[in-house]
Order: sequence, then C-alpha cells, then structure tokens
Amino acid sequence: MKTSQMLFSLIFFLFFGIKTVFSQPIQVIQNDEAIYTITISYDGTILLAGGLNASLWDTNTGEKLKTIKDFSATCSDISHDNRLLAAATSSNTITIWNMDSGEKIKTFHESVYPSTGPDHFTAITFMKTNDFIITGKENGNLAIWDLNLEREIYHDHTHIGANIQSIEISSDNNIFLVETEFDAFLFSTSPFKFLYHFEGIAAMLSPDGRSVNIIKGFGDYSRIQLWDTQTGELKTSSQPFNRPAVKAKMSKNNYFTIYWNNESINPSIYLQNNYNLKITNKILTDKIKGPLSPCFFPYSNKMAIVYDNIVEIYNLEKFYSISNKSEYIEP
Repeated sequence: MKTSQMLFSLIFFLFFGIKTVFSQPIQVIQNDEAIYTITISYDGTILLAGGLNASLWDTNTGEKLKTIKDFSATCSDISHDNRLLAAATSSNTITIWNMDSGEKIKTFHESVYPSTGPDHFTAITFMKTNDFIITGKENGNLAIWDLNLEREIYHDHTHIGANIQSIEISSDNNIFLVETEFDAFLFSTSPFKFLYHFEGIAAMLSPDGRSVNIIKGFGDYSRIQLWDTQTGELKTSSQPFNRPAVKAKMSKNNYFTIYWNNESINPSIYLQNNYNLKITNKILTDKIKGPLSPCFFPYSNKMAIVYDNIVEIYNLEKFYSISNKSEYIEP
C-alpha cells in the first residue's frame, strides 16, 4: 500500500472511529410509555423516566428498579441520598415519595396568589438536608417549601421575566441558581433573597459554588463568561466562538457544552470542549422528533438523550482532553 493511502486510511480510522465510539450509546433504556420528564440522581446511578407513571432505572445495568403509579408530574427531583422523590404537577400539587417503597409520604398544595400568567411547575430541587425543596413555575414564581412544616416558608410572587427551566443548589445550600431561556438569577437561601442577574442562554454553578459560568452572545460572537457569586462581577471571558445551535446546556464540571435545536427534524446534537472551544463531536440522530432535552449526569462523564420513550446514555470519558488550568473553567 502506498504511503498516501496508508495515511488516508489512518486519518479515516481515527476520525470515523472516534465518531463511532461517541455515536453509539453505552446503555439504551426503553420505557413503557412516553417520557415527559427525566431526572437523574446526584450519584448518577438512578434515572427516573416520568409520564403518566414513573419508572426508576439502574443506569449501569439498564434494569428497571421500580414503577411509581399515577405520577403525571411536570418536573421532579431525587434527593441527594436517593431516599426521597419530589414531583410537581400541573395542578399546583407537590408530592413526596419514598424511593424504596414507592409510596407517597406527603402532598402539598400551593397557596393561591395573584395570577401572573401560566403557572404550572417547571422546576424543582432538593436542598441537601432533605428538609426543604425549591420550586419554580412557568410564570417565574419561586418558592421554598419546608417538608416538616408541610408548607411554603418563603415565596417570591414577583415575576422574574420568563419560564423557569432549572434550579441548581450550591453544595453548601447557601445559594441557588435559577435558569430561564435567556437569563440566570442567583438567590441566597437564608434569607431568601435575590442577589444577581446574568444574561445568557445557559448557566451553571461551578462545583465549589464560587462562580457562575454563562454562555453569552449569538452566532460567531458567543463566549463563555465566569462571574463571581460573591460580588456579581465578571472574572474572565473566553475568546469568541461560533455557537452551532440555539439551545445549550453545560456539564456540572463545566468541561462540556451540548448544543441542539429542538425544532429540527433529525437534529444534530453537538458536543463542545469548553477548554479549546471546539466541537468535539456530534450525534446525527435519525429520529423524527427532536430530543426532549439532552442532559448531563450531575457528577460523572455521562450524558442522556431522550426520544419519546427511549433514553440513550453516552460515555464522554474518551473526550476529556481538558486542561484543568483554564481559568474560565476552573477558577
């Protein structure tokens, strides 16, 4: 074989071989019904696929662990110790479930407040003590619930401007980050108080809670910015890069960003290395519908993509060519 042919074969193998590794999921879970909400436990071992009922799956073996009947939640969260499940419905009801038995423990009904638009729950998260949960709604309302008193203890009925998409609590329970489609808001938990506002299409607290990483800008002028959670000041900003899709989500360790377009038919899902701002790879889907939402596992090198009743789990370990000395990734 000629040298040029050997070189071409080697490049072909390296390029398409790496793509093949990434484009093949390490685990495929087929749920019994369509999935409307997905929750991954903080240790990454349990995946909840929620529809009319909820199924709990072992993410390592793909084995179904349990079915919770009459679930019908718009959002849910698993406690940090995997003991409790919190689920919120469109009827302004929050239910707490025992993860071992699958039984309901408590049910709360939200108080009535002046309407500020569509108000079903869109986000829910446990504090690490299991004594409190934080909820967010489509109309931008936030509330902290005391599970022992079985009621809201703080409620912010001020409209913050947009549908709340996610709520992330810091490791010390002192602050939490609320993400909407184009903004992020930082709050303290005690007292329940607004701290800072950040503009961007995706936001993530750093693992130590000292900074907020934001993707800001459009097209070729996108940047990753790092903001100080104590002062609200900009610490550093990356070089501009071309963002390949509208929607974005950052990994918990801030090493990667996923981009996708939910409106597309047969959409591509792009994986960006946040150190060199390059697209590491992409998944070319053959599904009719766009994904429900690609999501990273909280503290591991995996990601999940949901299509109708299918969950595909991918291992990103082979793509961790990251320098941890990058300031805007790890302050």
